[in-house]
Amino acid sequence: MVYEAYGLNADDIREVENWYARRYPALAAAQRANLEHKLATEAES
Repeated sequence: MVYEAYGLNADDIREVENWYARRYPALAAAQRANLEHKLATEAES
């Protein structure tokens, strides 16, 4: 994985993901909505 190649620890990974969500809020919102939909669909099964 890319994180391992750069030697990032858990705090570094969290910061990268937070930056990504701040930089691309529409994409982050769409990913969050897709995840919520997937979890709701799985819970119904």
